Amino acid sequence: MDPSRTITLDPAIAAGYEDLARTTGHSRNQLIADALTDYLDRELADQARTLKGLTEAAHNDFASDESVEALFAQYGGPNRAALRTKNEQESLDL
Repeated sequence: MDPSRTITLDPAIAAGYEDLARTTGHSRNQLIADALTDYLDRELADQARTLKGLTEAAHNDFASDESVEALFAQYGGPNRAALRTKNEQESLDL
């Protein structure tokens, strides 16, 4: 596969790369290749996390209520028992 490609950039983006190349001393090609590499790495990692989550969900592999409560207790977050009590009270008030 030939790694060279031709792309059309929005004029403002092209101008930004020109300015960045001039001020950093890096070539436009290197800056664009770096940006594409960063994007691809990020997207592939996101995709892997999504697929992992979907696989876990398909196997009904979810965090237990106790582990979620412990995490919230450690790092802060809603107290689900208090929320449940509040929601139950609000439903009784209706």
